[in-house]
Amino acid sequence: MNESHKQGLLDLSVALSTRDITAGKDITIFVLIKNPFENQAWIRQVDVSLPNELRLSNKHQYVSLNKSKPNENKFDESKKIAEIQENLTKLKDALQTISDANKASDTLSDKIESFSVKVEDWIDYLNFKQKRNIYSRTNLSVEGGNLGNVRIYSNRANVSVAAEKEMTMGNIEIYDPELLEKEQSKSGRISLSGSLPEDKALQPGCTTVYTAVLVVDRPFLFTPSQYRLQFNVQYSFTRKPDRTKGEDESEDKLFSNTISQEISIRPSVSSMIIGGGFGGAVGSLSRVLQVNPAEEIQQFESSDYYASGISVVLAVILSCIAIIFMARKSDAQSFISVEDFWGGLLIGFLVGYTGTSFFQQLTGFSPNSEETPSRTIIVPEIP
Repeated sequence: MNESHKQGLLDLSVALSTRDITAGKDITIFVLIKNPFENQAWIRQVDVSLPNELRLSNKHQYVSLNKSKPNENKFDESKKIAEIQENLTKLKDALQTISDANKASDTLSDKIESFSVKVEDWIDYLNFKQKRNIYSRTNLSVEGGNLGNVRIYSNRANVSVAAEKEMTMGNIEIYDPELLEKEQSKSGRISLSGSLPEDKALQPGCTTVYTAVLVVDRPFLFTPSQYRLQFNVQYSFTRKPDRTKGEDESEDKLFSNTISQEISIRPSVSSMIIGGGFGGAVGSLSRVLQVNPAEEIQQFESSDYYASGISVVLAVILSCIAIIFMARKSDAQSFISVEDFWGGLLIGFLVGYTGTSFFQQLTGFSPNSEETPSRTIIVPEIP
């Protein structure tokens, strides 16, 4: 059989949760990996380097249980155990139903198949529950024998080793999953979460997906940007060698494949509105200070301060409305565009400083005119 049909580069593709990506909202990235070969493939790691403006979303990070009270932890753990026991009971009943249906008649294959799907869903659910529980508390006790390299992912780990003379032991590494992902996010390289368990192989012709939920740092000051994300996939066509069984790790053959994806992120409308409101207030105050000398401001009465406050509030309202109006118009309809917080700040300042004149130029709306702004009426002269 041709060796090229057994191993090589896996098929990679990248998909986004949405094409309309705005700062402040979560961005879900999917990396789909397909095994086109006749051999099984073990995915070791899928990672990506992030720019400084992007980081992992809090929804993607592990939640530390140490932040809760001990009584609350105990209640949560007992609740999880009860849920797992309930699902095990459902799984047992489903298997019994499948067995009875198979004995009763051979024509019930559809029913058996539907129950099999439910069983698989329950198994996946239980695996997910167990995977969450291993991150909460880990107890490791070693008495005699040989121990290879051990890596523990837990925020509460208790390790006890009773060493003997002829005992050999590798490295024991303990990682807090929450802190680990935070450090990886700071360094710019993060690992994606996969739907395939680490010790399971990707079967020939099958596809698995790895996901990461990203968010923009400082979304209010974010400027429109385009990024190129480079994803790296490490895999092997053989199971990872087990050092405790005497397997040689040097014979482990790793393959690597990369794929890139360009994403364009634009600021949110809310950041531009906030910038416009702030700029409108600053512009209106600047106008008041320019029109009124310092000597007159010192002689202001309460009515003068009230009038100045009304003008500032009006400038903020008009600035926000102008930003919303411009954000809803297409590029072809507007002679000026606002792209970020600073653009909104500039437009708001001009509206607040010049008053309603600049607002009328932006929107084409005049409160004292009953005609359509874009329509021009020519009145002929009377001889």
